[in-house]
Amino acid sequence: LLQSCKGGQGGAAPVPGAPKMNFQAYQGGGNPLGFGFGKAYGALMMNRSSRGIGRIAEVAPSFITSLMAATDGKVIPTPGGVLIKDQTGLIIGAVGSSGDEADADEAVAVEAVKEAGLVPEPENVTG
Repeated sequence: LLQSCKGGQGGAAPVPGAPKMNFQAYQGGGNPLGFGFGKAYGALMMNRSSRGIGRIAEVAPSFITSLMAATDGKVIPTPGGVLIKDQTGLIIGAVGSSGDEADADEAVAVEAVKEAGLVPEPENVTG
């Protein structure tokens, strides 16, 4: 889980006191933990889901190229990065999921936020 940095500083940091996560061995290519972080990081930096960032990439690829340069390639613009809001609608963090198909990754992230009693954005998988 990532949270928004306070004091007007852009950036992301681990959520203090967030529940510990269990990770199982992944028997495939790539790095799902790194991809999940990239999806959450992008969502938090852009104030929209990673699916939304992917939609921007479809119509403005040069913007995404610039975003990738500005973030040292940390943003992953595919579904699975979900904003976390409190009950008032304030963005308090982001979560990312990876390791399955993109829609399934997003569904896991959405349900995890709901299970924590918070509000995900998007509230439902929109694939």
